[in-house]
Amino acid sequence: MMKTFTRSVLCSVAASLVGIPAGLAEAQEPAPSPGSLLAELIRFNIDPQLEYLQDVDAGTIVIDPRAREIVLILRHPARSPQPLEPEEIRLPLVSTNRGTCNTTYTARRDGRVYDGPLETLTVIDYQNVRPVTSPRRPCPRPAGPTFITYDIVTSGFGSPVREMHSEFSAGALVTRPVVLPTRD
Repeated sequence: MMKTFTRSVLCSVAASLVGIPAGLAEAQEPAPSPGSLLAELIRFNIDPQLEYLQDVDAGTIVIDPRAREIVLILRHPARSPQPLEPEEIRLPLVSTNRGTCNTTYTARRDGRVYDGPLETLTVIDYQNVRPVTSPRRPCPRPAGPTFITYDIVTSGFGSPVREMHSEFSAGALVTRPVVLPTRD
């Protein structure tokens, strides 16, 4: 929370020095590339150790195959006294596994070598596959079409290693359409 507040103050000061309106000084969320998969989050189960995310009430998951990354955007309520910027977790996509019942996308960044955390985002898409079931191995019936986990393992440099696990459900992943230029 303090990081967001400090960044907002710094952007406002910098904007006033160069004559840019303060609202335009804040970085805007980049639009996902065409062909990206997007879904709105509908259920939040955030690890209690992530205190700065406990009031989150909306969010979006974006799988961007062109940029080879997964982005989890978590939004704080608009009713907050001072509106907070969305928290954006952006990790490189390391694998895509298509199974008979789902497609699993995994993104990971290991910063433990540099005193940072190991972060993993896993997105399981139950909607965009055609399940092949047999009486012996039926496909599970998920709570929602998309299931997301966000795991953090701290480095342990100078303090005990901590593990945090958060889970989210989302609606169906939909493809952002590819917009082709038109000829006039």
